[in-house]
Amino acid sequence: MASKLNDDCLSYIFKYLEEDSFSLFACILVDKQWCRTAVPILWSNPWNDNKRYYGRAIRLIDTYVSTLSEETKQDLINEIIVKPNIMMTSATFEYEKFMKNLNIFELEYRIRKWVSSQPVRFDFTNTNQRKMKGGKNNRNGILQPDYDRDTRILMSELLYLFLVNSSKIDTLCVSDFDKNFSFILKIADEEPEARKCLQNLQHLRISTHQPISTCLMKLSDISRNIEYLEIENCNINSFELKRLINVQNNLKNLTVEFVVNQPYQIHNVNNVLSELSSKAKSITRIKIKDAADIFIIFNSFVNLIELIINNTDKCDLKKWEHLSKVESLKKLKKLVINNKKGPIYFNIIAEFIERSSCDLDQIVISTTKPQDPTYIGKLINSISRTCPNLTVFEGLIGNNHINEFSQLLQTCNNLKYLHIYPVKTSWENEVYKFDDILQQMIQYLPFNLNKLFLEDGWLISDVNLFKKFLEGRKLLELSLISFHAYRSITYNYQELEDICENYKENDYLLDYHFYSK
Repeated sequence: MASKLNDDCLSYIFKYLEEDSFSLFACILVDKQWCRTAVPILWSNPWNDNKRYYGRAIRLIDTYVSTLSEETKQDLINEIIVKPNIMMTSATFEYEKFMKNLNIFELEYRIRKWVSSQPVRFDFTNTNQRKMKGGKNNRNGILQPDYDRDTRILMSELLYLFLVNSSKIDTLCVSDFDKNFSFILKIADEEPEARKCLQNLQHLRISTHQPISTCLMKLSDISRNIEYLEIENCNINSFELKRLINVQNNLKNLTVEFVVNQPYQIHNVNNVLSELSSKAKSITRIKIKDAADIFIIFNSFVNLIELIINNTDKCDLKKWEHLSKVESLKKLKKLVINNKKGPIYFNIIAEFIERSSCDLDQIVISTTKPQDPTYIGKLINSISRTCPNLTVFEGLIGNNHINEFSQLLQTCNNLKYLHIYPVKTSWENEVYKFDDILQQMIQYLPFNLNKLFLEDGWLISDVNLFKKFLEGRKLLELSLISFHAYRSITYNYQELEDICENYKENDYLLDYHFYSK
């Protein structure tokens, strides 16, 4: 009889599925041991279901309501929020104790769905239920629902349940500083376990289109060990936000998206940028969106390892120019710049890589249409000169950048992943020949390559070149690669698919995948 994995081994494996709720749910159905081990991981972040299916939202709140105390259930029955038969329902696990990620917006969204799904209220002429303030009776004596009131009451009960009973909560996501956040702080004032929960926060996400309230000041007095701070849609001049940053002891990871509602000065002591500058040495990862203002203080982030820029057309050239003056990011290993709508300034990125002397391990630059394609060659040359240990390259290459790409292949000998976009000059379905670039890949075979991804718009007009590329790798006994492209990659898609299938069967190709537009 085969030996079974123990609980620790299973838990270690299941943690790789933390973001995959469907697979974790399947694991629960295997047997009792798998169920007992997978349930805490599945319920640590119940908001992973991004599609927010109506039925799943209802079942999620049903489950949490079933874990409430009998006294609380009775109070909710008296408030005419839940049906009397809830007293007969009990949960299989103490699900509230597994909570690690408390997302206020997602919780309220599901509670509102749940409240609106409840059956018509009881007839007061035949029950002892009392009419609640805010409720309305129709002519038949049936209480009309007050969804806002019911949501507020159930929200407060479930927040209390999580904060008092789960010692594992390390992530709090707050969107707008409403009564829910005030209630969280009220619970923390009254319940030591809830206060301890906020003291142990490691990840805080703040997203608001409203002025930041004094609630954030109160949180600053409790939560001082945040490692990952996400700031979205916040005013760069917020004193409350500055205070929160100031009291943190171990800030490492930062995501920023600013709304600048008034002029600011970098040397203003009440400015968020100024405070971030004082904490910069501990930060190793930054992700920004429409927050090019932060480039002004980038020389302070001397220990930065990963930089992700999600830009749109809101960021102007003057703010980007500060990036080209940065000289101290020598530890930077990963640079990602995504921009589907606005400009990408390739000349500024090239100067940034050169000046900072960062030996990048990964560089990803994706855009639908470049702002200044004439500088792409300059960027590729900068990468070749300063990043000999590059393993991942995802970016644009045009047919007039053959020499630069050739140099990249010769100097970056550790390339493992190539994801290449054509340089499009319009929004039309243009086609660009990949043959000349493929010739360079045949001449200077990237020895460590394991995946080649050609984006939509490329065309291999001579499939024999592709065969020659694979055969050359086979002859040198190099590792097999995975090939990904769009069906429009060749004039005869079926011919290329047959070649790939044949080469896969004969160990020339690891696998392949062709995408439809």
